[in-house]
Amino acid sequence: MQESKALISYIDKKSLTEIESWKQERIKMEKSIFKSQKVGHKIKKSWLLAKCIQLANIIIEITGKAYWIRKALEIQVERRDFFLESLPNNFDGLKLLHLSDLHIDKLPGIEKRISKLIQKEDFDLVLLTGDYRDDYKLDFSCIYPQLKQIVASIRSKYGILAVLGNHDSHQAFDVFNSIGVKTLINETVELRIKEQSVLITGIDDVHYFYSEKSEHAMRAAPNGFKIMVAHSPEMLYLAEKLKYDFYLTGHTHGGQVCLPIPIVTHGAKRKYSSGNWKFRRMQGYTSRGAGVSTIPMRLNCPGEVGVLTLRSLPREG
Repeated sequence: MQESKALISYIDKKSLTEIESWKQERIKMEKSIFKSQKVGHKIKKSWLLAKCIQLANIIIEITGKAYWIRKALEIQVERRDFFLESLPNNFDGLKLLHLSDLHIDKLPGIEKRISKLIQKEDFDLVLLTGDYRDDYKLDFSCIYPQLKQIVASIRSKYGILAVLGNHDSHQAFDVFNSIGVKTLINETVELRIKEQSVLITGIDDVHYFYSEKSEHAMRAAPNGFKIMVAHSPEMLYLAEKLKYDFYLTGHTHGGQVCLPIPIVTHGAKRKYSSGNWKFRRMQGYTSRGAGVSTIPMRLNCPGEVGVLTLRSLPREG
């Protein structure tokens, strides 16, 4: 990528009043026994998921929890290149660090493992795609020390942007703000290098906490090379329709437990549940996540830290 000063600026930065309004709406949804989704309201607990968790807990008890924690901490660095025809030339080689689904309170030592993997590497931009805790009902500030350690180990030229997941409470906004992480709440920022720019839209979680404001933010983004940052893959169809070029997400854990295919993908179609994928003209990437949810077990599906490099394709003619 060209060496030059870049500037991140908000296209539609939320005012303090709008943020407070979002918090109140989010608190109301967090107290509900239903999850709010684009397709309507559903009970948050899944019968199939509950049975899978029950079986996994029996296996963990028999084989030993310490063994599975050690296995889950064998997090890998996934390096991927994406060749994008519409990417402006000044952004050729843009190096992203993608962290998702840390679930810090479920895996002791995960902050040390992630810090060790990334501390000697330089990045242009860091994108965090949600689920930093394992339960949105718990005090988010309890993971402040671990989050601070991870952020302190990151070397990012243009900063760190985050969105929230279905396991994160409204409190995450203030905690991230205190450690220098910009949380995107249904808004778009512009990353500019010289006369060229890319647009990055970040929305609140839509798996438990869907709001029409998320769609409004996506539709309000101006024309240009657009990156969609969302916790789950659920908005990929609308994103492609609105001419987003790249979709970055997590949420699925790649299944977390695979025999060898994933048993549970949390509503995502299997082809969009892990790694590189393409939907019509839009490319995307779904992280397997770094941590574990609910149970400290990963099987045939190691946790990951994503190092993603965007490449410009030469235009025909």
